Amino acid sequence: MKKITISLIISLFLSVYTNAQNLPLFEISTMPLSYAQVNQPHLRAGIKFFPLKTIAISSDFGYGADFMYYGVNTVTNYSYFSFRPEVDFSIIRNNEYNLYIGIEYYYYKKENTLQNHTLYLKDASSISFNKADYIKQKEGLNLKLGLTIYTKSHFLMDLYSGIGYRQKFSEYTNIIQGTYYEYKTCEFCIIDNIGFVQGANLSLGIKIGFSL
Repeated sequence: MKKITISLIISLFLSVYTNAQNLPLFEISTMPLSYAQVNQPHLRAGIKFFPLKTIAISSDFGYGADFMYYGVNTVTNYSYFSFRPEVDFSIIRNNEYNLYIGIEYYYYKKENTLQNHTLYLKDASSISFNKADYIKQKEGLNLKLGLTIYTKSHFLMDLYSGIGYRQKFSEYTNIIQGTYYEYKTCEFCIIDNIGFVQGANLSLGIKIGFSL
């Protein structure tokens, strides 16, 4: 009985492996638009591995440093790090495309020092300061729907969108020469959500890379 069970498992594995022989085993990609995020520019790249024909595991990493920052604020000591593991399940996968659903966990941390800045808060108050340290951490889960398109030259393009849950914590510390005041209207001001915030998260993106 044991020999029969082992033989069935081996046969099933060989069958899956044989069917996937002509399909990519690895995908290496980058997200070119990540550097276009003005207030947190970073480089992002990742790798995806298919242990089975219809199942993939992947991870993306993001990195940002002071020399990469080009935002509108006067910023120094900028750093960014992100980590995004994911499990994908293919709905349709062949040599031309891969239609999949994925479950993604993500975490990122951003730190920098702001100078000559004004914060607009929810309670119609604001604070102007000469200098302050800022930190933001965000994590959550996304349910994604994606489509990866392959070419004969092993180039790929991955389009995806998703929805999920996120929680964020941000704070300003070491404030130097801060002045509080109230404001009545501020049509063009961006409200800073300081502290702990949670809610729904929408994601949309495009990756490019190559398959092996």
